[in-house]
Amino acid sequence: MVMGRFNTFTGAFQYDPENITAFSTDVTVDVASVDSNQAERDKHLRSKDFFHVDEYPEARFVSTGYEDKGNGQGIMTGDLTLRGVTKSITLEISQMESGKDPWGNY
Repeated sequence: MVMGRFNTFTGAFQYDPENITAFSTDVTVDVASVDSNQAERDKHLRSKDFFHVDEYPEARFVSTGYEDKGNGQGIMTGDLTLRGVTKSITLEISQMESGKDPWGNY
């Protein structure tokens, strides 16, 4: 298995602990920023064989629903667009630690 990441992305999410089922997100990824820590593999991933970044420079996920499973767990559904094709996918979500920052924000 090869691990990697995308270094450039933008997005936003809405989260209200009083109305957790309204949790939503919208994320756009610059697929040319793929980074598997191996330059030749990354070049191949950017090619027509995989991401085809010249034709499809972005991938996007827009949530369409969220189901709270309790204990900080949930299921998020949404539309993933990759290489110009959009498909519905399901993601398992786990809440990480949260709390107030030094400026009093939560």
